[in-house]
Amino acid sequence: MLSTAQVEIQPELVERISSALTELDALHTELGAARHRLQRLSADLGGVRGDGEASDATAGGTVSTFPATLPTTLTSREFEVLGLLAAGFTNAAIAERLMIADGTAKKHVFRVLRKLGVTNRSEAVAFWFRSGQGAGNPATP
Repeated sequence: MLSTAQVEIQPELVERISSALTELDALHTELGAARHRLQRLSADLGGVRGDGEASDATAGGTVSTFPATLPTTLTSREFEVLGLLAAGFTNAAIAERLMIADGTAKKHVFRVLRKLGVTNRSEAVAFWFRSGQGAGNPATP
């Protein structure tokens, strides 16, 4: 075993180790945040059964907030836009597919999100699949 007198401490090595430990701590924090987001997403999607019906409890033991059906306030065009969102279409691809302006596609997406009471496309897609609409969706980007 070496004593402290026998080991020459190299300041640059100490600095590199300290920097690596700081980076490792930051990565650990990011990993924890990512794990939390993944658990929330898993809980949101965990209420979906193979039959397209939403179950009452999610994987995290919380109650799903999404209803199992789409609101009747969606227009036929908004319903079509939601199906394209679920198929992975971007706003530009939606505009091209429906032969409308990009701005019009963005407005349709905005109205769909507002009517569903969601804040982003992913939540809208989860709504689509929970309503049972996702089975056999033929649209491809």
